[in-house]
Amino acid sequence: MLEALATLLAFQLLGETVTHLVGWPVPGPVVGMALLFLAWPMLPRLHARVAAVAESLLANFGLLFVPAGVGVMLHASLLADWWAPLLLAVVASTAATMALAAALFVALRGRSGGSPPPGGGDAEPLARDAPTGSGSAGADGIAAVGAPRDDAAARASGADSPQGRG
Repeated sequence: MLEALATLLAFQLLGETVTHLVGWPVPGPVVGMALLFLAWPMLPRLHARVAAVAESLLANFGLLFVPAGVGVMLHASLLADWWAPLLLAVVASTAATMALAAALFVALRGRSGGSPPPGGGDAEPLARDAPTGSGSAGADGIAAVGAPRDDAAARASGADSPQGRG
């Protein structure tokens, strides 16, 4: 665990060094995280160790918001003075992010040759959504996709109960 924590801190230090040497206006820990991401495939023996440290950090993640909350409370008068431009910036950046994500999705879906399923975009119904009838349901009450299922057999086997679902 100590080795993994030292590795995380070393990448943070490396990121700080890179940002100071190059003069990027990006926080050093962000650059360090990117460098760790790029080096991750070359560090297979640290995967399990870093995972344990990451779980510990994520378990206490809420504590990392305390300083930000204190800063907001400390500068509440500034927020009162600048609420309109801040609100505009938050709404505009959220809209821009959503628009960019949608455009990127459409571009990548078109590039990969993806198209909606035939039939107006509705996929074939799942077995549990199939109409009832004297279809070919198995002993567990689950029919093949598109085949009708026998609801009496499904109820008898418990497939419709929350305990019967896997």
